[in-house]
Amino acid sequence: MPKLERARSLHKQVTLAELIDAGYLAPSVRLRATYGTPQFAAIITGDDRLKYRGRLYQARRYNASPLSTLAGLTLMKVRDPPPGRKVVPRDGWPFWKILSPSDGWVPIRSVRDQYLSADEDPA
Repeated sequence: MPKLERARSLHKQVTLAELIDAGYLAPSVRLRATYGTPQFAAIITGDDRLKYRGRLYQARRYNASPLSTLAGLTLMKVRDPPPGRKVVPRDGWPFWKILSPSDGWVPIRSVRDQYLSADEDPA
C-alpha cells in the first residue's frame, strides 16, 4: 500500500523527525503562520519539537503533532479565550508554512504529502 493511502488510514501520523530523517526537512528550518493580522514564527528542531518564542513545544495531548499543538496555542492567544481554558490542538499541517525556493511560503502539509507520495520501494 502506498504511504499516502497508509497515512490517510492512520490519520496522517507523520512526524517532523520522520521528514528530517528522510531528507525532506532539515533541523533549524523556519516556519511561519498568519492568522488575521498577527504573524507567528517557529523553528523545527531535530527531535520532533518546535521552538517558538524561546520555548520548545512537543506533542503532549491527544497524540497531536507539535505542529498541531503549537497551532492550537497560537490561535488561542489570538482569540483571547477565558482564563483556565486548555489548549486544543488544531491541524498544524496547513496552518504552518515553509519557504519553498520555487513556490514561496507553502503549507508544510505539501512537504508531508510529497513524502507520503513517494513510492515505498523505489526499486
